[in-house]
Amino acid sequence: MDALTWGDRFLTGLERIDEEHRRLFELVSAFGELISREAGVSRAQIETMLDEVATYARNHFVDEEAVMKDAGVDERFATAHQRQHARFLL
Repeated sequence: MDALTWGDRFLTGLERIDEEHRRLFELVSAFGELISREAGVSRAQIETMLDEVATYARNHFVDEEAVMKDAGVDERFATAHQRQHARFLL
């Protein structure tokens, strides 16, 4: 069972960003499945998966923020979106 379910409502119309969003959903879902197991999960496995999610997210956020800047997205929206990225990584 996926912790997050991908759907068309998350599509931006930008192929690279959409692919990165989908992969991020997959990683978060895999992490959710890992930590919801009743037995057999080590702290090291959890930390490894969490590091993978965080690293991928950081890389994606850099890409997405660059795309927004290059596209001339309104600074107010871009700043609010960057705050959402920062909260995700807390």
